[in-house]
Amino acid sequence: MPFVKLPTNQDDLGNNSVEGGMIVPFAAQLPYDWGMGMTGVFGLVRDSVGSGHHSEFIHTITLGHDIVGKLAGYVEFFSRVSTETGSDWEGTVDVGFTYALSDDIRLDGGVNIGVTRSADDINPFLGISWRF
Repeated sequence: MPFVKLPTNQDDLGNNSVEGGMIVPFAAQLPYDWGMGMTGVFGLVRDSVGSGHHSEFIHTITLGHDIVGKLAGYVEFFSRVSTETGSDWEGTVDVGFTYALSDDIRLDGGVNIGVTRSADDINPFLGISWRF
């Protein structure tokens, strides 16, 4: 899945740059009703200093399972590697829950736990996904 980010921001909320890349998702059903998802992302991202661009590589692997009714849980490993000068490898272990409000709307919440020095120590989150 190719993607492009266009500089449509205002009030200094973005980096005013065109960025883009490619996302490669994979999903598989495992025994005992477990699901596995993997994602590989290659991106061309603006440098944090200056006006150049660098490559970033993101990889995730997720294992999930239904708990009861519409409630499911998951555990994930996230990794980001950047070719920008001075950047460090970022890795997190993420755990969370999802709740299906309908076939097209899900609530999710959890915590991302940093396992490398460059990652946030703890990053809790809540979200909603809507398929349309």
